[in-house]
Amino acid sequence: MNDTLTLAQKKAVRAAMEERLALYRSYKYSSFERREARVTASYDPRYHGATNAVSDPTAQIAVYNVNEQMHRSYVCDSVEIALSLLPDKQRSIIETRYMRQNTPTDMQVCDRLSMSKDTYDRQRLAAMYEMALFLEVDCGFELITQ
Repeated sequence: MNDTLTLAQKKAVRAAMEERLALYRSYKYSSFERREARVTASYDPRYHGATNAVSDPTAQIAVYNVNEQMHRSYVCDSVEIALSLLPDKQRSIIETRYMRQNTPTDMQVCDRLSMSKDTYDRQRLAAMYEMALFLEVDCGFELITQ
């Protein structure tokens, strides 16, 4: 896998997966603020517009609340499932570096896992590539299963 990717493709995979993992971290460790309907409606004048338009802001808010929670849950669950499919070494790299609330630097992760920087980079890229395949992340090029 690593031999067939160009440097630009490797950077694209890493950037796309870091973005997805940052989204996971923000969804996992932040609370979702539910929207609430206003008690009184605000009246806006309608100049030369349709006066027969009907809206239901309470229903729109309820749909948003449900959809947003489902989306957050889906993102978190799919990343956790993709992570569970990785080999132990790659899983520990991704968990330690990207999935905790307080993220350590790459060198701190290398020290914690007792591995060289080159091995860490190689294993991290392989893990991100496999997760990108599973999650169908858009990296700007076609990901190939081998």
